[in-house]
Formats: sequence, C-alpha cells, structure tokens
Amino acid sequence: MFFDKDKYIQYANKLLNSNLISRVDFLEIRFQEDQSEYIIFKNLNPEYIDNSIEKGFSIRVLYRGNWGFASSSVISENEVQKVFLKAMSIVENLEEGKVSLTEEEVYTDEYIQDVAINPFDVPLNEKINFIKDIQNEILKSKNIDFSDFMFLAHREKKLYMNSSGSRIYQERTRIDPSFSMYKLKPELTVLKSNTHPTAKGFEYIKNMNFRNEILKYNEQINEKSKAKSVIPQKYNLLIDPSNLWLTIHETIGHSTEMDRVLLYEANYAGSSFASIDQIGDLIYGSEKVNIVADRSQKDGLSTVMYDDEGVKTYEFDIIKNGVLTGLQSNREIAILAGEKKSKACSYADSYSSFPLQRMPNISLLPNKDKDLKLKDMLSLCEDGIYIVGDSSWSIDMQRYNFQFTGNLFYEVSGGEIKGMLKDVIYQSNTQDFWKNCIEVGGESTYSLEGAFNCGKGQPSQVAAVSHGAPLALFKDINIKNTQNEN
Repeated sequence: MFFDKDKYIQYANKLLNSNLISRVDFLEIRFQEDQSEYIIFKNLNPEYIDNSIEKGFSIRVLYRGNWGFASSSVISENEVQKVFLKAMSIVENLEEGKVSLTEEEVYTDEYIQDVAINPFDVPLNEKINFIKDIQNEILKSKNIDFSDFMFLAHREKKLYMNSSGSRIYQERTRIDPSFSMYKLKPELTVLKSNTHPTAKGFEYIKNMNFRNEILKYNEQINEKSKAKSVIPQKYNLLIDPSNLWLTIHETIGHSTEMDRVLLYEANYAGSSFASIDQIGDLIYGSEKVNIVADRSQKDGLSTVMYDDEGVKTYEFDIIKNGVLTGLQSNREIAILAGEKKSKACSYADSYSSFPLQRMPNISLLPNKDKDLKLKDMLSLCEDGIYIVGDSSWSIDMQRYNFQFTGNLFYEVSGGEIKGMLKDVIYQSNTQDFWKNCIEVGGESTYSLEGAFNCGKGQPSQVAAVSHGAPLALFKDINIKNTQNEN
C-alpha cells in the first residue's frame, strides 16, 4: 500500500483554499497510515501471526467553540469534501461552546526517523526462523521447560495540515521483542527477558547477544526457583530502571497529565492527587528527583518532531529538585489552565481517532555530579533489596496509593548481593515514595524502557511511551509478602 503524500497534499489544499472553510475558526486534516505486525511463538511453534495496514484520513473543525470530527478510509478529493461537511454537520447547530486553542507557530517540515533495517522490509520467513533459533537455544537450557516469544513492530506515517498554514509529514518506527521462560518444578517459576521496546528497526533484535543472555537466564530461573520468601517489613530498595520505569509511568506520568488533573478522565481512567495551583509548591519528592518530559528524546517510543496538532516537541521539566514544576498539555487543555503554549502532547493512534492529550517520554534524570555505578549504589543501600524487571502492579484512581512487584529480587547485605528473594511487593504512596529517594545512579546506569500499550480515552486509544531512569535508592519502603499478604 502506497502513501501518496503529494496527492494527499493536493486534496488538502483544495479544501483549505476553498470557500467551504470560510465559516470555521480552525481546521486540521490528518492523513495516516499504520502498519503493525505481531508474531507470537509458544516453544518452537508460531501460534499467531498478523500483519495489517490501516490507512485513511480525518478532519477536525473548530466552530463556535465546539469540535466537529469525521474520518474515512477512502482517500479522494471528493471524499475530503464530504468528510469536511460531515464534521461541520456535527457542530453547526450546537450552542456556542468553550473550546479555544493556544496560538502556535506555523511549520512546513518533514521528519523521517532513521532506522537501519525497516522491520517490514524483512521477509516473514526470515523473522520466523530468527525467532525459532532463539527459542531453540532457550529450550536447550536444562532449567527452562517452556518459553513464549512475542515480536511486535509498528510503522506510522502521518501528513498533517491545518488552516493556519502548517504542513508536516512524519514517519516513525518502533519494535518490541520480548519473551518469558518457565520452570515447572519444584513449583512454577516465571522469568521475563530483559529486552524492552524501543524506537528502532529490526537491527535492535539482530544486534542482541541472545546466546550469552540465555545462559544467564538459565542460571537466574534456577536461582529464582530456590529463592527464599521475603520477610515483610520496611527495607531500603535499590530499584533498577527495568522496574522503575513502570513506577514513573503510573505515579508521575499519569498524575501530571493536565486533562486528568482537570477531571477530563475522571469517569474512566481517574483523576490526580495533584492540582494546577500546586505547580511550583507541591513537594513531590526529594531533591534527588528531577523528572523531564521530552518527545524529542532519541529512541523514545513517544518521540516525534511535531505532535498531532502541529506543535513542535521539546523538553520541559515536570519535577525539579523534588518540586512539581509543570504538567503535560495540548493546545486545548493548556489554555484552560491559563498557559500560553501547548506542551506538544497531542496524539491520535489511528486516522479515525480524535487526537487526545497523551504522555510524552517522561524520565528520571541521572546524577549529574557523580557517575555512581551498581557497586556504589549497593554500598549506599547497605542492607535491603535490589529489584530488577517489572511485573504486576496496582494503583488507585488518583495515582497515589500503589503497589508494584518485579521480575527478580536480590537480598542486599553489607552492601553486597547475597542471593535471591521471592514473593516481594513494595507498597507506598506517590509522595512518600519519591520523598524517600535518597540517591540516583550516574549516567552509566541510565536505561530507556517503556511500553507499547498505554491506554486512555473513550473510545479507548493506545500509545507507546518511554521512560528512562538510572538506578535509584529509596529508604524505608514497606514490603509485603505476596503469598501470605502480611
């Protein structure tokens, strides 16, 4: 399927230069193509394979303070006119609404993410054989009885134009290879791979040293199966970025979405304990906690040059030295909070989806003064638990009280790892947890992790987002035992 950018520009210009739009306050048109691939293996057998392409366009009009929106999978000059009229028919008889937008710059630009190997250019048989070879190596391990492998890839093309004069074309790619291994005796033990999704091409998976990793997994799953159960009490926690990214996502990412703060999501996804009038005053964490949002970050799953309202992306502070300094916003939400500019956080997951305020890449900054490594952070931890990898979690509707588990747990005694623990779950509330962050690791411990499938909105939309973090040390965090609930 061909994305005929030049032809689509002609269709859009015909509408934008016509008298049809003379009544509207603002209009935007977005042509979008999404290609997705899923390959799921159970042991050596492919269980599910799907490769799909979805293409179409949408028009959004702002008329007398109300949005009108319509879309179509048919792309033609006549269809563009019809879809515009359909969007107008939704709003032209409504009472005057309250929607207004921030004033933003006009851009004519193009952004095509650089990937070494487009995953959709790799033949399906080559991908299947590659995954099968990995699975075969995993199943040779004496301590692994079963393995599943999931490969996800997504490529997105968007042409955005608006009545202010912007014309922006963008392409981006992301990939997510992951697998889980199972040891059945003496009891079921599950170990997840340390791979993570990223905005790269197929080179990401080809460049992995799976043979060495699988040898390590074989040892880890055996040790995990014999780990002693944790004694519930308060511990110092040294948390790896492979676990902390999810805590950042849930306790900071969602709670600093301005639409959530303004209760736009209250009936579905919840609200936030934070409020707009607390910006500059709310003590969110210790002085070690510096959180930035950045949709321009290299390899970030949310990274683009412009958002889906044509606003140029940039880095901004969410928390600085422990104090809440900013919230995420789009053009509509920003103006409700009295801000003059959008934070470029608009995104639609399909041509037929209404653009929503969505999370940018949000990350905890590493220590800028000292490059503290794992050995240094273990020494500072002294006695506690080192947590690696993510697993299950829960959090309340205001993103405040929470609990998280992990993939691997190591007992730390005298500043050294002494063996594995199991049945660990850490509990806290957002402010207490981040206020108890007493140190962060250096740049060498930083890793950009994330997820393909952050959900939001009604109808529901999904968005990919990254969260970076260094190693981070937290004092006196409450630990429960998942087996006895103590």
